[in-house]
Amino acid sequence: MRSLLLVEDDPRFASSVAAALRTTGRESAQVTIAGGVAEALSLVGKQRFDLSLVDLGLPDGSGTELIARLARAVPPVPALAFTVFDDREQVMATIRAGAVGYLLKEEPVERVFSLIEECLDGNTPVSSRVARYLFDLCRPLEPSSTLTAREADVLDYVARGLTYAECATALGLSLGTVQTHIKAIYRKLDVSSKAEAAAWVTRQRSSS
Repeated sequence: MRSLLLVEDDPRFASSVAAALRTTGRESAQVTIAGGVAEALSLVGKQRFDLSLVDLGLPDGSGTELIARLARAVPPVPALAFTVFDDREQVMATIRAGAVGYLLKEEPVERVFSLIEECLDGNTPVSSRVARYLFDLCRPLEPSSTLTAREADVLDYVARGLTYAECATALGLSLGTVQTHIKAIYRKLDVSSKAEAAAWVTRQRSSS
C-alpha cells in the first residue's frame, strides 16, 4: 500500500481528494492530510511517505520551500506540486526546489490519478499547459534586430532562471562581460529587471 502525504489547507478539497486517492488507481493508498507547512514537517518526522502532493499556497509558509525541505529530509520525500499557480516564476522556482512533477488542480480527476501513478513509478509528470510552457522556455531565443547574437544568448539563459554567474559559466564569458551585456539588453528592451526581460522573451516566443 502506498503512503501519500497531501498538504492542502482547504479541508473540503483535501477530504475529497484524499477519499478518491484511497480508492482509485491500481492499488489502494494510505493518505495523510496536513493543513500547512508545520504540520507536514511534523508528520514527515514521524512516518515515512512514498510521495507528497503539495499545494503551493499554504497559510503558514511557502509550498515551494516545503518541497525543498522535503527533498532534504532523511529519507527524502518526493514532492509533486499540486496547485492552481502556473506562472513562469512559480513553475521554475518549484522545479529548482526539487519537485518531481507539477500538477494543476484544473486537471480532470482521471488524469490527476494517472499523473500521480506516473510519479509513483518514478516518472516526472507535468500538466499539459505547464509542459508546453517548459518546451517554449527551452527553445533558443533567436537574435533580432534589437539584440546581437551574444546578447540574445545571455538573455536566453537569464530568462531560463540562471544567475549572471551561471550564464557566464555556460557561455564561457567573464561575469563582468555578462553584466555589460545585461546593461545593453535592459537599455535596448527598455526594461529594468529580470522579470521584465523574461516577459519580453515570452512575448517573442509566443508571437513566433
